[in-house]
Amino acid sequence: MTKSEKTKEKIISKTIELIKETNGNSENITIRKIAQQCEIGIGLINHYFINKDKLIECCIQRIINDIVVFFKPTINTNLSKRNRVHQTACKVYDFFMFNPSISKISIIGDLSNPMILDNTSKSQMGFINSLNKNSDDYQDKLTIMILVFMMQESFLRRNIIKEQLGCDLNIKEERDKFIKDFVDIIVKED
Repeated sequence: MTKSEKTKEKIISKTIELIKETNGNSENITIRKIAQQCEIGIGLINHYFINKDKLIECCIQRIINDIVVFFKPTINTNLSKRNRVHQTACKVYDFFMFNPSISKISIIGDLSNPMILDNTSKSQMGFINSLNKNSDDYQDKLTIMILVFMMQESFLRRNIIKEQLGCDLNIKEERDKFIKDFVDIIVKED
C-alpha cells in the first residue's frame, strides 16, 4: 500500500471511529476534528474526498457493507416463504430504526450513486437467501427489489406514512404489521 493509500485509509478509519462515537450524527463531526485525529492538514482530506459529506458517505457505505456482508438472519425453514421474507424484512427494518442516521446516509448514497454491488443490491441478495435458495428466478428477484425499495422509501418517509396511513413506523408492533401487510401483497407462495 502506498503512502497515499495509507493516508486515505487512516482518514476513513478515524472517521468511522467518530461516526460510531456520535451514533452516526455527522453534524457532530468536523473536518478539523478528523484532521486532528489523523494528524494531517484539512486540505488533504478535501483532496481525497472533496468535502465532509463525501467522506461521511464513503465511511457509512463501508460500515453498512460490513454489516450486510455478515447479515445472515436465522430463518426458520419450517416457515412459509412469505413468513421467511417477513421475518427478514422486520430484522432489516429494525436495523434502520436503531441506526437512523447511518441508514439514511446509506440509502440516499445508494439512490444518488447506484452501483451493481452497493448496499441496496447486497441487501436484496440477503433477502434472496432468506428464501432459502440462491434463486435466479426473475419473479423472486423482482419481488425482493420491490420490497427493499419500499422499505427504504417508507423509512425515509416514515413521518409522512404516519399521516397518510395512520401507521407509526417508529412503533415496532405497527412497523411489523405494516411490513407483514406489504409482504402479504407482493410475495406469492410456492
